[in-house]
Formats: sequence, structure tokens, C-alpha cells
Amino acid sequence: MLFRSYLHSGMTILDVGAHHGYYALLASRAVGASGKIIAFEPSPKERVRLQQHLQLNGCANVQIESFALEAVEDEKDLYLVDGAEDYCNSLRPPVVNAETTTIKVKTTTLDNFLRSHRIDKVDFIKMDVEGAELNALSGAKEILAKRPRPVLLVELYDMRTAPWGYAAREVVQLLAKQGYSWYEIRLDGTLASVASDRDVYDANLVAIPPERKQDLFKRVAEKRV
Repeated sequence: MLFRSYLHSGMTILDVGAHHGYYALLASRAVGASGKIIAFEPSPKERVRLQQHLQLNGCANVQIESFALEAVEDEKDLYLVDGAEDYCNSLRPPVVNAETTTIKVKTTTLDNFLRSHRIDKVDFIKMDVEGAELNALSGAKEILAKRPRPVLLVELYDMRTAPWGYAAREVVQLLAKQGYSWYEIRLDGTLASVASDRDVYDANLVAIPPERKQDLFKRVAEKRV
């Protein structure tokens, strides 16, 4: 698991679309008391579960935020899925076989949030926002230009991006144009290069900027010894 092999003490991690906190819990243990995790989860119901899980596990280094990250600051409808597919909550009507309800949530850009909280460096971003990835990254121009730039773990599924009117490959190409390389995580925890010119993407992929590549691969290799 990339979280266990690469994340280390003192890092600042963003969990965008934290849901019930699986990744936030892993990151909390990895970065320790000197590190910080900011977990963005706009669904009130999921935030309750997230807070409970963090408290049960003594994760004092996780800060929960109710914003949905977008390309602009606004107030928008969040579609909440009833039942087991609540991980598909989205700012667009999700493709699920379940009832949905809507609530109003505040959106902000990642750059505005980081600027207002005086956070100058982010080491890792996990992003799973049910198709809003392109919009969220459009609001992150400053942090994606400030070296060393963050490593990203991004959910890329065409069935999730379709309701937003774009293909998952546009996220891949956006970061590839900024020098990022894309990788898939093999079952043994190693990384395999992924071409940035595919037509279809249906996986959780890792985007690595060149300035972090050597350190990341070194740490992954050391954890496998």
C-alpha cells in the first residue's frame, strides 16, 4: 500500500472525499504527531462516521472540513445516496441504483483554502470526489505549481466523470502537461507506469511530479526489503 510505504513523519496530507476515513486513518498513523491530515467531507452523515472512526483510533492529527472542493467558491447541491452506495455521493446526479436526496453544501477552491489557512506545502493528495476531480484540480493551480509539488492518488473512472461532461483522460492529460507521470499500484505494492494517452481510464492511479520521484521510489523499495 502506497500510504504505508511512502508517507512518513511530518508530512501534510489532504484527503479529498474522505468518506468514513479509511485513508485518513492510514495517513494519520504514517505521518505521526508532527504531521497533519486535512479531511474534506461535505456529507454530514459521512462526517459523523468519519469523526467516530478518528476518535476511536485516537487520530488527533486529522482536521475535518465540510467543504466540497471545486473550481469556484459557491453553494451547490450535493446528491446523497441512500443505502450501501453512499460512497457515490456527488455534486452531480450519481449513476447508482438507489434513491438520492439533495442538500446544499459550500464549495471552495483548494488554493483559496490553503491560502486562508496559511498552508504553504502539501506532500500528498488523495482525491476521490465522484467525477469532480477535474473541477477540483482546476481550483488547485497554485499548489500544483509550487515545488515540491504533491504526489496525488486519484480515482479515475469514466462512469463517474460522464455526468460532468468529460472523460477521465482529461485529468490524466492535465497533470501530464505539468510534468507529472502516472502509475498504477500493483498487488505487491510496486508501481507500474501508465501511458497518458489512453482513451479510457478505470482505476485509482498515482501521479508523481519529477521532483519527488526519486524519494518516492526509494522509500517504496526500502519498505519491500
